[in-house]
Amino acid sequence: MQHPSGMSHEDSRENQMKSERDVSGYCVVRTLLGMLLLTAGGLKLHQLAAEPVAAGGLFATREWLIAEAEAEIVFGLWMLGGLLPRLTWTVALGCFSVFCGVAVYKGLTGAASCGCFGKLSINPWYTLVLDVAAVAALALCRPALRTPTPIRQWRWRLAGVVALGLLIGIPAGVVAALYEPARLGDDGRIEGDDQFVVLEPEAWPGKRMGLLRHIDTGEQLAKGRWTVVLYRHDCPHCRKEIGRFERTCRKTANTPGRAGMAMIELPPYAHPGKSLLASDTPCLRGKVSDKRKWFVETPVALSLADGVVKALIKDDDDLNAAAPPTSTVRPPVTVKDGMYNFGSVLAGSKHEATLSLPHFLKGPVTVRKVLSECKCMKGSVGTGQIAAGKPITLRVTLVAPKEQTRYSKRFLLKIDPSAKQPITVRIKANIYLPLSVEPEKLDFGKVPVGRESRRTITIHNRSRTPARLIYALADGIPSDTVGMSLPAAPISPGGTASFPITLTPQAPGHSSSTLQLRTGHPIQPSIRIPITFAAASEH
Repeated sequence: MQHPSGMSHEDSRENQMKSERDVSGYCVVRTLLGMLLLTAGGLKLHQLAAEPVAAGGLFATREWLIAEAEAEIVFGLWMLGGLLPRLTWTVALGCFSVFCGVAVYKGLTGAASCGCFGKLSINPWYTLVLDVAAVAALALCRPALRTPTPIRQWRWRLAGVVALGLLIGIPAGVVAALYEPARLGDDGRIEGDDQFVVLEPEAWPGKRMGLLRHIDTGEQLAKGRWTVVLYRHDCPHCRKEIGRFERTCRKTANTPGRAGMAMIELPPYAHPGKSLLASDTPCLRGKVSDKRKWFVETPVALSLADGVVKALIKDDDDLNAAAPPTSTVRPPVTVKDGMYNFGSVLAGSKHEATLSLPHFLKGPVTVRKVLSECKCMKGSVGTGQIAAGKPITLRVTLVAPKEQTRYSKRFLLKIDPSAKQPITVRIKANIYLPLSVEPEKLDFGKVPVGRESRRTITIHNRSRTPARLIYALADGIPSDTVGMSLPAAPISPGGTASFPITLTPQAPGHSSSTLQLRTGHPIQPSIRIPITFAAASEH
């Protein structure tokens, strides 16, 4: 018998089974991608409701980001509802293809995160893999040409998508649009529900220290005289200041009537074993609550008497003491993705740049204050109003810390009259030390007791200052075990020096040591080279 359409029953049955497989595969794909879009949109709105927007172009404005997140939520609900399969499939394929292009662009430009999932920092190349997988799944699992849905069921699905879109999207969008950073009141209460709290210590002298309510040792600090230091473990400037205050504390530990010394760590806290404080420090340890994100320039040192801030303690200003700038960037560089990278810079060097920050705020604006997250960098803007649509010009000065690190700190610009919408700019740099060693570690392997083994090390001088190798000491092993002949002439700028290191073990066994080379270089006065070996008797 023939089917009314002219096909045999076998052909009709085969086509029906194919259609069911297509619908089943597409349903799984659209459900997963719909949930992915809902997650991405929700995380974006959560970030917008909890943090300031980073400086950037039109696509980095709060309005655009809210609209983008809302669109992801609505389209995610639409996909879950299974409405208009062919049209939905086409739009989804185009949408995730665009996401692929954005991920490639951010990956090539060195962005640390794709920005797709709010506060979650995900490498753009990982996101590209996810987007390519989504495009491939959509290409393989297409909806059938005819997948009829009863009119009543279609109406109920549409009504559900609209209702959920309004129920979720509108409240979340309003909260994100009305974002305002919280501030710390004089009584210690957080004014505002935001998790991002801006601290301005310069306004604290003469007032009770409200932050004590958020410090685990606050009750102890509220009584008596204290020198309090607020620090972060990943702040290069803090490392120097913590050492200075800790040495002072040790010297005056037994002095009658002295003020106590308290070291208070801001979140995120250091991992165990990575603390800036010595395990036997005489200072009082404390932590600021990690229930909030605190924005403040660290380190902050202040004198406290019965909970009242008497004065801020100033330290030497490295920004003014540093040599003339090594590099100056002019004219203004337009900031993209809320970040400017100085690239690879020498430790201790000084750099300046003029940044152009598109803001798209309505009407003329005035930058009321520029706050820095680190004493290593300062920012300033011109006085007066900035016309609508005109970028903000931020002049940045960075004095690179005197240690090798990947520097990453933020500026926060408080804007009038739209003070509820501050702007953040992240400053990055890859800071390298002037002297580097090859190899970084000396492994002599198995060596016979009493027999001399030899290795050669090479030191590169990448600074503009000659470096003289003064002397070397090996820690933890007899002085006659390690020998060397240091070059008499200093290493010229851009030059290298190679010399042998000899090892003559005196007793069998595994051992490790650290070779410390004194260089006389103002930025890097010493170099540490780990040494390992296993000495064995020849018999």
